[in-house]
Amino acid sequence: MLGKSVAESAAQEAFEEAGVEGTIEHEPLGRFRHVKQHILFGKVEVDIQVHVLNVERELDDWPERGERLRKWFRLEEAPTKVDSDELRELIRRLGNRLRA
Repeated sequence: MLGKSVAESAAQEAFEEAGVEGTIEHEPLGRFRHVKQHILFGKVEVDIQVHVLNVERELDDWPERGERLRKWFRLEEAPTKVDSDELRELIRRLGNRLRA
């Protein structure tokens, strides 16, 4: 997003896609590769940089509410809910950090 850092862009995406706001960590937790379906180019591999957002507010209404379902998972369960091995490892790493 023009005029925003990668971390600030991640926080903006969290607001738009999940209706959450909070304090974003500027240092990334890590990265993973993801295959995304692009309307013009078909399947495209992208690198996703992951930032931790300490959620302080959960909104009842947000820009993509009609397109997305917000759902919370316990830390132990969250890694089983993603398809990417790399993302699964990032979630586990965050869990270890939070438990320490």
